[in-house]
Amino acid sequence: MFNHLRSESALDKVVLVTSKWGRAFGRNLEKREGELRNRHWKPMIDGGARVKRLVAGQEQASAWGIVHSILDTVETRAIQQSRSETLQIQKELINRPKFLPQTHAGRELRTQLQQMLEAQIQMLALEADAVAGSAEAQAQLKEQEEKVRQMAQQVENLKVSFPKRLARWMKLVMGG
Repeated sequence: MFNHLRSESALDKVVLVTSKWGRAFGRNLEKREGELRNRHWKPMIDGGARVKRLVAGQEQASAWGIVHSILDTVETRAIQQSRSETLQIQKELINRPKFLPQTHAGRELRTQLQQMLEAQIQMLALEADAVAGSAEAQAQLKEQEEKVRQMAQQVENLKVSFPKRLARWMKLVMGG
């Protein structure tokens, strides 16, 4: 019945526990465990389930051993999963070879920089109106305008030129 309740992907989380170890006089428990493993539990074991023993007289120690085994498995799985996870930018740069500006992160950065640039331009226009006449204010205004031009150039540099995009595409198509 258990075979019909569980999913295949969950079997590596299943621990089948046998008991009566240490208190069955004259019974062949290893033979019974082998029968359980090879006949009744085989599909689950093949799918990743584990078999552990709960030893009579040592129930607490063997139960804790089983719990620690489960926790070790969970920890190992979490470590493996974190190693196998890749960031979106890694996928875009490596799996789908793109230039940084073509990635989602690059486009987002460019959008944010453009918004900052627009805000800066508006601020400069307001300042120009406010300082109409002061030589010191006009010098500071020119300094701010230069910073805005530099930011605009940085935003422009984030664009990938058509020849570079074409070269990247040709490289991908040609298998190089």
